[in-house]
Amino acid sequence: MRKIFIDNVKPGVINAKAIYSFSDRELLLNQGVAFRPEFIRRLKQRGIFYVYVEDDISEGIVPNEMISENLAVTAKKCFADVAYRIRKTGYFDDAEVLREIVNRIIEEIYMVPELAINISDIRASDDYTYAHSVSVCVMSIILGKALALSSDRLCELGIGAIMHDVGKIMVPPEILNKPDRLTDEEMEIIKQHSNYGAQILARCPKVGRNVVNTALMHHERCDGSGYPNGLYNNQIHLYAKIVSVTDVFDAMTSDRVYRKGLDTSEVVKYMSKLRNKSFDGHVLDKFIKKIILYPSGSLVILNTGEKAIVVKSSVEAADRPIVRIITDKAGNKLKKFIEVDLKENHYYKIVSLIDEI
Repeated sequence: MRKIFIDNVKPGVINAKAIYSFSDRELLLNQGVAFRPEFIRRLKQRGIFYVYVEDDISEGIVPNEMISENLAVTAKKCFADVAYRIRKTGYFDDAEVLREIVNRIIEEIYMVPELAINISDIRASDDYTYAHSVSVCVMSIILGKALALSSDRLCELGIGAIMHDVGKIMVPPEILNKPDRLTDEEMEIIKQHSNYGAQILARCPKVGRNVVNTALMHHERCDGSGYPNGLYNNQIHLYAKIVSVTDVFDAMTSDRVYRKGLDTSEVVKYMSKLRNKSFDGHVLDKFIKKIILYPSGSLVILNTGEKAIVVKSSVEAADRPIVRIITDKAGNKLKKFIEVDLKENHYYKIVSLIDEI
C-alpha cells in the first residue's frame, strides 16, 4: 500500500482504504474498488488531495501512521465543532471535549514507544485548517513526550496545540485563503490571529493560562523577530516554542490549493539554519530526531538513477531506509524488484523524493 497524490492516480488502480468526506463521514469510495476517471474527478471536487492505492510495487508495505485514521477524523471533527461554536458565540464552555480527544491521542502515542513524526494521512484530505490543527497537535505531543513532559502537561500542550490557530476564525476568509502574496495591510490583519486566539481562550472556563499563552506566543521567535510582542527566548512559553516548530514544519510540508508542499528533507534543512534564531535549539534538535524523512510507501530516486519505493523507515537511520528498487537507470520497470537495506549497503543513497515513477 502507498499514498499518492490524487492527480497521479491512474484509472484501474485499486483503492486501498475507504475514503470518507470530512464533514459528514459520507462514504465516497469503498476499499477494494478500482479507480475510474469519474471517481477521481469527484474526489478532487470534494477536496481529497491524497489516496491510498494497492499496486504491484507497494505490495506488503505498511504506511507509517502517527495515530489511527478513525482518531484523526474524530479529532478533526471535534475541532471543527468547537470552531463552529466559537464562530457563532465568540467562546466555548466545554473544555472537557478537547481534553477527552487530546487524551485519546496521548494514549495512542504511548502505545508505540518509539513513534516518529511523519507527514501522514491526518492531512490526506479535507479542510486544511482542521487537518493542520490536528497534525500540529499530534506532532507537538510526540515532541513533548520526547522532552519528558508529564501526561498532565502533554494534555495541556495538546489542547494549546490543537487550538493554536483558533484566532483565525476572526480573520476575513478572503484574506486567510488568498492564493496570492498578501499586502502589508493584509499581513498585519493575519498577525492579529494570535491575539484573537488568546482572547477567545481566555474567556473559556477551565482553559488555563498555559493554553492561552500557547495561542498567543506560537509566532514569537527566540531572536525577538516574531509577533505579536517581539518576545525573546526565555520570555516565550515552552508550549509555544514546541508549537512554533511543529506549526512551521506542517505548514511548509503541506500541499495547498495554490502550491505543493516541500520535501521533508528540504524543510529540515531550512529549519536547522534557524536553530537558536527563530527556534529554540534544544526543542528543534529533539524534533528533528523524531522525524521520518522518507515514510514507508514514498517513491525516491537513487544516486544510480534507479527509482525505488521505501519499504521500511526508521528515525535511527532517517536517510537510509529499506528500499525496493523498481526501475533501472533508464526508467524501465524491473521484472523482479530488488530490496536493499541502505543501512547495510552504502553503494546506494537517496537523492530525492519523487511523485511517481
